[in-house]
Amino acid sequence: MRVTLRIRTAPEKWIVRSRRPNRRLAYLGASVFWPLALCSFFLCLWRWSYDLAWTARFPIPAGVFSHWQIWFLAGTLLQVVAVRLVQYAETESAEAAVARAGDVVFEGPPRRVRGARPARGPVVAGSNPVIHPKLL
Repeated sequence: MRVTLRIRTAPEKWIVRSRRPNRRLAYLGASVFWPLALCSFFLCLWRWSYDLAWTARFPIPAGVFSHWQIWFLAGTLLQVVAVRLVQYAETESAEAAVARAGDVVFEGPPRRVRGARPARGPVVAGSNPVIHPKLL
């Protein structure tokens, strides 16, 4: 007796990124987070100077935000987010520049042909397979 079991599954879905990253929004977020990080570091230094009795008072005397470690952590996180947003925006612009440069072709490293001697003398346009002749 032979039993055949067939299981039907849904077709696989490809993850397709239909929308391009928004470079302007990433730059806007980074430009907002940089000053906030700077203010957080300033409050961290202010609280630290208060703990060392260099300043008379700190505006937040009690609570979670009265500790300099919280302000330092907030400033560090805001700065990391701002840097990552700038990297994200620049990565998208680099990918767009590569997509626009359609005539540049990378053909890989030069191949050696069996029995051929290495070329000597100046590089002639079209002889180097790594650089496209239009770029020379």
